[in-house]
Amino acid sequence: EGGSRLQFTVEVDDVDAICAELATRGVKLLNGPMDRPWGVRTASFRDPGGHIWEIAQ
Repeated sequence: EGGSRLQFTVEVDDVDAICAELATRGVKLLNGPMDRPWGVRTASFRDPGGHIWEIAQ
């Protein structure tokens, strides 16, 4: 599929809590929650428009 892709990152206090809330709303994660080598905990999901959102703690 052509076109450009964007990823939005939102900083949150608790990635795990946000992921649990997303799951109750039927959102499927693309990855995470996971601890990144640079010391940030992240998870990602795709919105209905195809944009990738990353939440980071």
